[in-house]
Amino acid sequence: MDLSPTDWYGWRGQVSHAFGIFLASVGTLRASRFALRRRLTLALGLMQITRVLIALAMAAMSPITLAGQYDWIASKLPTDLSSQDRSLIAVGSINSQRYLAAHVNAGDETQENFKPVLVLARIKHDNTYEPFKVIELTNLSELSVQIKDGAIYIRHDVAHHGTYFSSYKFKPSGASFSLVAMESQSMTLVEGKYIELWEGKSVNFVAARATYWAKAFAMDRPKEQRAWKHSLKLHGSGTMPDERVQRTVRINRSKVDQTDIEHFDPFEFNTDFLCSYFDHRLRFHNACQ
Repeated sequence: MDLSPTDWYGWRGQVSHAFGIFLASVGTLRASRFALRRRLTLALGLMQITRVLIALAMAAMSPITLAGQYDWIASKLPTDLSSQDRSLIAVGSINSQRYLAAHVNAGDETQENFKPVLVLARIKHDNTYEPFKVIELTNLSELSVQIKDGAIYIRHDVAHHGTYFSSYKFKPSGASFSLVAMESQSMTLVEGKYIELWEGKSVNFVAARATYWAKAFAMDRPKEQRAWKHSLKLHGSGTMPDERVQRTVRINRSKVDQTDIEHFDPFEFNTDFLCSYFDHRLRFHNACQ
């Protein structure tokens, strides 16, 4: 039986509430020593049962069981992959399992009847789909996905007072996927300076290390302007410059959350663990506390 997360949380809350009432009744009863001992034994037994029931509920909420919560989107996935726009879908194999990433219109009850989402799904042997992740978007080009080299890569691009992107690498972990690496870059004009700063961060979550790097362009020099124009293409493709300054530091993994793809949100990912940077003079600053 597939229950929604709301059903499970509601059920668990009812069990906890009932158990709380029982404990309160034990505390208010003034009974004989024998009766009190018997009630305490019952309370301890009920506590053990409650722990078992909650553990079973949490197990039932694993990605395997909750995969059914996305069945509603399966019918909106493309049936003929060969005819699809390759900018909107990605197909690849990981450990002999085929996967699909697709940008689709989930539909809603708004006037526009349009809700873009990114769907990640397993492709079954009969070519039907088993969706396991749905991310709501504001437009169909907000995120891009690649499935290659035994991993799923989700990339988020932003253009606002410069160009930025963050790419997240997920590898299989049990029945789900875990975040193992992250690459972020930016190309921005330094405020009050005629300098374009290209900087990035390469994070290895498994090794708990981050490499910061940077390259600066003096835009009042024609030669460096030309080099900057060439570097824009490299930046867009996710490539790092050959000539750069860099520094590798350890990161505090206790500040890293959303590592399971089930809970991952590329728009809300907390990067407080990335607290160092290079300035426009390429001096390294460690602001971690």
